[in-house]
Formats: sequence, C-alpha cells, structure tokens
Amino acid sequence: MIMRRSLLTIAAACMWFAGTNVMAMGTPVEVAAAAEGDDCSNPIAVNQGMYTPIKANHPTWFKINLVYPGLYSVRQFTATGSSATVTSVKVKSGDCNAVENESNLLMPDQVYAKSGENLFCVTCSGDTQIMFQMSSPVASCQNHPERMTVLSENTGVTYPNAVYENYWRFIAPETATYLVTNKAPQGTILQVGTLEEDDNAKFACNFEDAQMAEVGENGEGKVYVEMKEGQTYVISSETFAKMSTGMPSVQISKDATGVRSVSETYSDMKVSKVAEREYRVSSYLLGEGAGIYVYDMSGRVINSIKAQPASDAAIVNLSGVPAGTYMFLVVGRSKSASTKVIVE
Repeated sequence: MIMRRSLLTIAAACMWFAGTNVMAMGTPVEVAAAAEGDDCSNPIAVNQGMYTPIKANHPTWFKINLVYPGLYSVRQFTATGSSATVTSVKVKSGDCNAVENESNLLMPDQVYAKSGENLFCVTCSGDTQIMFQMSSPVASCQNHPERMTVLSENTGVTYPNAVYENYWRFIAPETATYLVTNKAPQGTILQVGTLEEDDNAKFACNFEDAQMAEVGENGEGKVYVEMKEGQTYVISSETFAKMSTGMPSVQISKDATGVRSVSETYSDMKVSKVAEREYRVSSYLLGEGAGIYVYDMSGRVINSIKAQPASDAAIVNLSGVPAGTYMFLVVGRSKSASTKVIVE
C-alpha cells in the first residue's frame, strides 16, 4: 500500500512537472507585453489637474495632450509622514523617437513641453500620487498672443535649449525691410507672420503670408520681411533637437544688404493631391521614420502621422478641414522639410 501510494505520488509529480514544462514552453512568458506605463510605447493616459498613482523608483510613462506649450510641473501629493519626491521628468513630443527634454537637479519636477500629445517619463523616490500642471502661463499663439515677449531691434534674445515652441512679437518702428536671424539646432523652423485683432478685440496669429526658413547646417535660419510701421509681427521658432553647446537665440534688425532670398526646403519634399482632401507627401526623409505635421496659419497642429520606416511616401487625410493655406512639415532624424499647400 505504501509502495502504491509512493508510485502514485511520483506519477502525479511527473505529470505536474510535465504539464508545467509544457506550459512554460507553450506560453511566451518571457516576451509578455510590458505593463501599462512601463514603456514609452504603452503609456498611461492621464489629464492635467488629476492625481494618478506611481510606484517608488519605477520610471513610468504617461501620455497627455497639452493645449499650450510651456514649462510644466509634475506635483506629488504630500501625505502625512511621506517623504516621496519627484526625482526626474523626461518628455518626448509626438512619438517615442522624438528627442527628449529632461528636468535638471535644480528643478527635477519641471520640464519644457510642446502643445499636442506628449509622452512623459516620471520617477519618484517613493509611492505617491502625481499631477501634471503648467508651472507658469507662457504666452503663445495658442494662449494670449498679445502678451508674447516683445523683441527690440538689434537686441538678441536667448531661449530654452529644448525641443519646444517659442513665440515673440515685434512692432515695426518704421516701414522697412527687416532681417530676422535664428541661431538654433539644424532643422528648426522659423516663421514670421502678423498679429491680428478682430472686431471683438481678440488677437490671433496669422501665418497666411508668412516668411519661413529652416535652420541649416551652419546653425542659422534667416528671413527677410517687408514690414509696415506700427504693424505687430509674430516670430515663431519650433525646434526638434537641442544644441550641444550654447543657447539658441533670435534677433531682428534692419536689412542693409538688399538680399531678398529665403532658404526653402521644397526640394526635400513634394505634396500632391490624390483625392478630395487627401494628399500624398513624398520625401526621402520618410525613410528615416519621419513624422508628418500639418499646421494651419495660426500655428495649430491639425493633423500628424508617423511614416513607416523605409517608406518614401505617405497619405495625409484632411477631411473636415476648412479651405485655406496650410503648412506641411516633415521631421526626419537628419533634418526637416516644409512647404505650404492651399486646400480648396
């Protein structure tokens, strides 16, 4: 009886072991999908102003849509007896391949972010609750453009060395041709439009007839603009990388050279209409897994897609978009290209 029970026990153990082994071989446990928040490609969706939990010393990814560009803070809920703090914040704008901004030792909970979809990676020293909020209001085309920083003639102004959107306004002191110089990372897009006021005393950026240039390999982008006395102009600079040394800067001065050429990037991309409100964007940059962004003339992103690696073209659908002029921007790893398209 004892021997029979022992044999049955051994047989059961073998069956259990065999079954376990089969499960281990048949179930790809080691390649299971990462938990939500563990990877940039699988972030936790959150909203501004709402607390969400985070584990101690565990870098966690969050996805959040921001209405305005600015300096954002990650605040932790301070419970009695808790000493948990935010130790690091990183952010990528648009997708996981974007160049990231990160906080520093002096401000470990603050980071610059663009408007639109952003991917934040947050690390805290203890279990806590965190909340995303704008650190301080930043005037932009999306947020009180009439309060944007005023540029003075012949005075250079530095701005954050970050993947970011920057805006200024300039009131032309006299009718003349002005040169706007942007010293920034290669691929940065410089635009000069106007600030308009409607009948309801509301202000908006107008890039309908904007001058535009891309910062080249020499680290400079330049545009020449015929300005009218008393008119307010908007200068915008959108970066997609960071400078290895120094700080980016912008300066406006009266042109004394008589040169009127503006650097264009049309040769690096082509946009053609293939159907009603559908456009084919062709560029060698798409082979780098580039992103395609479509802006309206007030500077808002109205559509964006990620090109498949090794492709040389992609279709952009603008269904429901009002007729008007739009800027198509292709952002690759090596550089960017842009052109304007009239949607009828």
